[in-house]
Amino acid sequence: MHPTEAIIAITLNCNARCQMCNIWQNKIIKEVDPQIYNKLPSSLKEINITGGEPFLRKDLPEIVRIMKKRCPGVRLLINTNGYLVNQIKKIFPFVQKEDPNIAMRVSIDGMGKTHTHIRGLPRFYENAIETLMYFKEMGVKDVGISYTLMEQNKHELIKLYDMCEKNDFEFSMTVASDSPIYFGKGKVKLRPHNDIVLKSIFNELIEKQMRSMKPKSWVRAWFSAKLENYIKTNTRHFSCDAGKSFFYMDSLGKVYTCHLKPWLVGSLATQTFDNLNFDKFLPKISSCNDCWMVCSARSSIKNNMAAVLYEIFLHKLRLRSLQKP
Repeated sequence: MHPTEAIIAITLNCNARCQMCNIWQNKIIKEVDPQIYNKLPSSLKEINITGGEPFLRKDLPEIVRIMKKRCPGVRLLINTNGYLVNQIKKIFPFVQKEDPNIAMRVSIDGMGKTHTHIRGLPRFYENAIETLMYFKEMGVKDVGISYTLMEQNKHELIKLYDMCEKNDFEFSMTVASDSPIYFGKGKVKLRPHNDIVLKSIFNELIEKQMRSMKPKSWVRAWFSAKLENYIKTNTRHFSCDAGKSFFYMDSLGKVYTCHLKPWLVGSLATQTFDNLNFDKFLPKISSCNDCWMVCSARSSIKNNMAAVLYEIFLHKLRLRSLQKP
């Protein structure tokens, strides 16, 4: 197996109290030493460094250094909730020194009180925005917002997207999901209602993305349309290729096919990557419909880019026809 992408939780401890995630309930003491990342496959081209909260690990710069050395040419992206502003400002310059091209995402799920309520601690929105602006001030070229769509925050999706456009931030979106090994159970019930309000919100978002001058935004418009359909049908547009193109590794060294299913293939704490057994879960993966996320769909989108571009072309033709008098 020669995967090109990985989701790696370098810690499963967190300082937040998020409604759509139970990771903050963990009390993990002994997480893996950074040296374990020397066992990652060198074929990786994209690593999503996540948590928990990655900036709880003071050895984050060392982790970045080892990953960059082990996987030449890899794109590293760190997801943070942005709450620990002072700690982030203390650690991040050393992270950026190890990887000047590091990409950063701050989780923001709404404006002001909405985000603070969802994240469960005072001033969460203010701190997250301060962190976001700090990354921009530090010259991070690839900085943006990660947004989790739920019934309680769907009304602020467009406001958040517009804020990203105004400040030249990237915008990525997912929907609340269950995971016995990650988010926890009972989170699907937080998903937005499939009603006329949601349809109107998605129509506005997709039109804004499709009318953008950035081709990347057109692909995101396509993804948004498929996410709306996923909420309606609970069916992925493309079958998942977890266990082949990408995998998930937790902070104890355990490796799974992805971060949603408890399909354990082994542990880098005791094994080499080549000795992990992904094959036994591949039949289950091909029929799984438990998510439609950028991190779990990106490789499938790349593999089917011709079909994606054709659908984008048809959508833009429809928009142009609507503009004619």
